[in-house]
Amino acid sequence: MKTTLQSVTTGLLLFVTTILLAAGPDFGPTETLRKEVAKIVHSPELMKHGINEAIANIQFTVNEKNEVQVLDIETSYPFLEAFIEQRLTNRKLNTEGLTPNTVYTLAVLFQTEE
Repeated sequence: MKTTLQSVTTGLLLFVTTILLAAGPDFGPTETLRKEVAKIVHSPELMKHGINEAIANIQFTVNEKNEVQVLDIETSYPFLEAFIEQRLTNRKLNTEGLTPNTVYTLAVLFQTEE
């Protein structure tokens, strides 16, 4: 009886795990948001400034119209900060499900193509 109960429990656990994995992870709007922002700021021409790699931490909100309001950009390169701010400020995003006035923080890694 104990072996049968263990077998049924194991089978049920495997079934539930399979269903959860088949559905895939739901990253919600933040994963889509990250991809959209990365696409908007994707080519800052680092090579012209002699840079192979740079990181920028971007903090922003969106308004009721889904437009970006940049709050802060942290990076070691002033030109990159200006580039990101110019590209993002007042940019209307397509990502759905964003909450207006919520502060979003994204770290973006920029690398030159070799």
